[in-house]
Amino acid sequence: MQICVPTGHIAVPLTEHCASLWANYPYPCQSASAWDYFPRAESQTSVRLAPGLSSTGIVLRLAPRSVVGGSHQQKGFHMRFGMSGAFLPASMDDFTPEMARRIRDLGYSGCFTRFTDDPFTTAPARANRVRDLLAEHGLRMYQAIGYRPPLIHPDETVRTNAVRTLAAAVRLTKELGCRGTHTGPGSLNPRGAWFPHPYNWTTQAKDQLIKSLREVAPVAEECGVYIGMEGHLLVTLDCAETMAEVLGAVNSPFVRCDLDPVNWITRETVFDTGPAIDHMVKVLGSFIIGGHAKDVIIEDRLVLHISECAAGTGILDWDTFLPHIEALDPDAPLVVEHCTTEELGPISEFLHEKATELGITVRK
Repeated sequence: MQICVPTGHIAVPLTEHCASLWANYPYPCQSASAWDYFPRAESQTSVRLAPGLSSTGIVLRLAPRSVVGGSHQQKGFHMRFGMSGAFLPASMDDFTPEMARRIRDLGYSGCFTRFTDDPFTTAPARANRVRDLLAEHGLRMYQAIGYRPPLIHPDETVRTNAVRTLAAAVRLTKELGCRGTHTGPGSLNPRGAWFPHPYNWTTQAKDQLIKSLREVAPVAEECGVYIGMEGHLLVTLDCAETMAEVLGAVNSPFVRCDLDPVNWITRETVFDTGPAIDHMVKVLGSFIIGGHAKDVIIEDRLVLHISECAAGTGILDWDTFLPHIEALDPDAPLVVEHCTTEELGPISEFLHEKATELGITVRK
């Protein structure tokens, strides 16, 4: 059997040995018709399977050569930019056609919503309205909020309820026509799910997180919706190594992570973020299903203040970051985060200009 893959990529047969490395493409590629799932490159190459491998029962993944040690020189996939926050409403009932047009006019092809509607009681028809409205404007919902429940909590009653909340969010995400549900591990800090607490970095917190994600994974798999975990220095997922350890232990093709490198930048890496980003990608590999776009600065204040800022206004190495996101699944978006409505236009201009400079095609 032969299949066509984009130049600069390879088709990887999944075996028990390599499944954990190449599980970021959930689509079965068992014939040339699998091209329906992937954009056609300007040039393609035909790859023959090794002797003894037939199409029956064999699942293939398209993987960028850059991931397996090749040079990121030839590109076949496009990139997608999305936005979040800013003028988007808290309730899905308040999402309007004018908002969809505004997203499109600003140069984004989709969005990440943080609706606060109750995931247990929201009628599917309400979510379907937003899904259809976005589709009418040629937009996609890339992520929806998973309500950031405390998946690490030591109290089993609290933790179990957190799993129920995330599962309900995943089901609602499906009704929104959304690619993935976004969440973090939670925190025991009463002020917020991303704030520090000494328990966050304990072995117990990590074990509780793994248990919670294993319990919710079947729901994500049934719905065909990713759970996109996000890490941060202040929570349990405090570095790429911890993220990889947790996701590897959960071992689900639909429990993955977003790459938001700013969240893991330290004093040691803030002035040279390129190698830090390379390291994160090397550690996480195919666990990454998309990226978040913001920037980083280090302030002239004591003791130490590393802060986030609007994409393009800090010192993040975008020449390194953007190609890594482009090398992912062609559906993988880069979503702009934590900015004002006024900043969305300049950020879009910056990202499109940087993509052009790097020879990356942005899908509208």
